Amino acid sequence: YLIIGQTLYNFMSESTTQAIFSIIGNASLLKKTYVPKYVFTVSKITSSFVNMVFALGALVIVFVVCRVVPNVFYLFIPVILLQEYLFCLGLGMLLAQGCVFFRDIQHIYNAVLTAWMYLTPLFYPITLLPEALRKLVMTLNPSDRAGMPDAGSVPDSGWICGSRSGTSDWSVGILKDAG
Repeated sequence: YLIIGQTLYNFMSESTTQAIFSIIGNASLLKKTYVPKYVFTVSKITSSFVNMVFALGALVIVFVVCRVVPNVFYLFIPVILLQEYLFCLGLGMLLAQGCVFFRDIQHIYNAVLTAWMYLTPLFYPITLLPEALRKLVMTLNPSDRAGMPDAGSVPDSGWICGSRSGTSDWSVGILKDAG
């Protein structure tokens, strides 16, 4: 489980960090010709997604070698990957647009990513958190493991709320880019 969670977190971290620089890094191209700005952000996040799919492919080989028995909840993996992709797309667009006006976002975001990693219960059981913080993490943290296939239960309302969060971030990022 740790490897899957770390792979998903690394995708989120890599894609959004690359997205921050997607518009600034292509400023000369944007000045010379008309290209929709969101194309650069989408390409960075999609390339990170492809990297993650290859990493998960290698993980499948490890599962076969270690004789991990898949269960029915593995069928939720494509839905989880889509949710993560949409979340990263929206967050990446917001960060890329914000970094155009406020360059310090890139440095602040690195600190936020560190805190986010420690608030995501990958390295410790979520039961170690106080009840109030546990509910907050399970509801708002899209990297939380609630609803992951290995948890052995059907995704719950926290997972659905995370899906709504990912979709709303994507929608806000698209609308903000269009405006």
